[in-house]
Amino acid sequence: MNAPKLKSVFAALLILVISSSFTITNPSDMLFRIKDGEVSINNTAIKPSWPFKAYKAVLGPQDRTQGNRVEIYDSYGLLFFRHLKHKKNITEIQIRFSNYDNDEITTNQAFPGTVLVDDVAITKDMSPNKVISKLPNWHKEECSLEHEIKLLYIHTYIYFKFNSEENELTMIAIGRDND
Repeated sequence: MNAPKLKSVFAALLILVISSSFTITNPSDMLFRIKDGEVSINNTAIKPSWPFKAYKAVLGPQDRTQGNRVEIYDSYGLLFFRHLKHKKNITEIQIRFSNYDNDEITTNQAFPGTVLVDDVAITKDMSPNKVISKLPNWHKEECSLEHEIKLLYIHTYIYFKFNSEENELTMIAIGRDND
């Protein structure tokens, strides 16, 4: 094999090894972190503009798409909502802790990994009061939705949605607050 072909083969192998090392192979190994207004998945930081290709590089291809705005990762319990104008960017991420929600758009499976917000593990057995007490830096905002609370910190919001008894967290929605 001549030198240019050998370099091309080596470069292709290197790209394959590097890209596969960032892709999650076991959904339960996923670590979704929100800290100081930044999002990362398995310690891979996502740019503040939240480009979908950055998430796709870590998660691999989505399981399905709804319309031209929602990217759904069923095995990860994740929904990504694309920006209306800048479709390459994400405006909101939903993490589903249960899939029995009455929401129109949902995943087929619950999120199997770990969610950390400011190094606090967010689990489905949390109540609204427990969430608020564990995240003292986050400011509680007015929320008109029943069984939900909205917290805000460093231009990032999180909606926490609970079941009707408010003893189980069913979903969190994370987005950039532009106010």
